[in-house]
Amino acid sequence: MDQAETPIENKFYSVQESVWKHTVPYFQGLPLKEDLRADVVIVGGGIAGISIAYSLVTLGLKVVLVEKGDLGSGETVHSTAHLSTALDSRYYKIEKIFGKDFSRMTADSHRAAIDFIELVCKTENIDAEFLRVPGYLLLHSSDQPYNLHKEYEAAMDAGLPVKWLDLIPGIRHGHQEGIEFMHQAQFQPLKYITGLANAAAEKGAQIFTRTQADNIYTGGISTQQGFRVEARYVVIATNNPVNDRNMMHGKQFAYRTYVIGLRIPKDSLPQALWWDTGDQHAKSLLSPYHYVRTATYNNTYDLLLVGGEDHPTGLAFENREFGDDRYAALEARTRTHFPMAAEVIYRWFGQVMEPMDGLAFIGRNPGDKDNVFIVTGDAGNGLTHGTIAALLIPDLIMQKENRWASLYNPSRKKNSNHG
Repeated sequence: MDQAETPIENKFYSVQESVWKHTVPYFQGLPLKEDLRADVVIVGGGIAGISIAYSLVTLGLKVVLVEKGDLGSGETVHSTAHLSTALDSRYYKIEKIFGKDFSRMTADSHRAAIDFIELVCKTENIDAEFLRVPGYLLLHSSDQPYNLHKEYEAAMDAGLPVKWLDLIPGIRHGHQEGIEFMHQAQFQPLKYITGLANAAAEKGAQIFTRTQADNIYTGGISTQQGFRVEARYVVIATNNPVNDRNMMHGKQFAYRTYVIGLRIPKDSLPQALWWDTGDQHAKSLLSPYHYVRTATYNNTYDLLLVGGEDHPTGLAFENREFGDDRYAALEARTRTHFPMAAEVIYRWFGQVMEPMDGLAFIGRNPGDKDNVFIVTGDAGNGLTHGTIAALLIPDLIMQKENRWASLYNPSRKKNSNHG
């Protein structure tokens, strides 16, 4: 955010009003109003869809992308935009399920995704507030120190630059030791999406907003307005695949996550990412964890973004009163660990798709033709997973070998512990 900008203060925005919406306008796209032909048609205009479009058009392919709303208006804009090699799935769990080789590949892919975003910001001159910061993983009060030590060992085995710290910077009251993940990053996701879309469009990608794909088939798509895009390849990048919900439904589950934004005095906290290991007593697939970062606000204050209190989407207790309780729990926790925090001025919620085995699904759609691809199962690391898709799917389309293809294969099976 420009230092001269001063967002509206002392006010709760509506539940889904992310702070990023107030800093940059959406990409100025238009609806599709004619039939087209392309090499690749992409459905979904979040970070995955736009990143894939950028990579493909850079390779010289003719690309059409359709998005039912505005670019980045789905889960991308509702993210707090942590770019991390630290995974909520935990490396020691990935190693147990898939083996050390897959664990190392997982770390390598997320590291490459962050590097890609940094490089694109530089080469395309995108001012997305990209910043390298440290990340700190600390123990949740319900967890055992042994698990934190296991994650430290597994992260080192995966080849990540990590350090064991006896004192975590910035956090107060009860949190002492933890793991530092070096060379993490943060950015402003809507600025990045907008800049990336403009760069892709300048290279020849055709991007259409407010265009809903009504029918998706192996030869392309048709829209609600009755127009068609015929293509040799189809990529579905819609968080939860809209073409084949039943095929992936049993492999992942939707969770709602909550975020609050609080004013804090300027420079009162180091620029960093913080996560805890999650509530081990939660009766769900996911151990809901908390995640924290700072962001620029104005000349006097920074913004502290705190997320967590996740629960499975669609439960009977999902109502406004329950949501208010989740926001209140986030605020209470924040004031314990960050006592300098002032009033809450933003709050919103988002949805993440949690795969049962902890890894995203990026590749050919199971049970479909070989020319149909999906990107889903973001597992709380959606911005890096979406970027990994831009490093993987173009290789599959171009029939090139990719070292991560088996790792993220949507048809994969759990491996025995090997490596």
